[in-house]
Amino acid sequence: MITDTQLGTLTNFLGVTIFVLVIVYHYIVANPPKAVKTD
Repeated sequence: MITDTQLGTLTNFLGVTIFVLVIVYHYIVANPPKAVKTD
């Protein structure tokens, strides 16, 4: 079975991962890449 320590570590890892993904998502949405015009 999974121990309390393993469960806590997994929970912390998932929390940090989701938090970082949200920060990256908001950064990308707030600063969209500039489209390069080719004439």
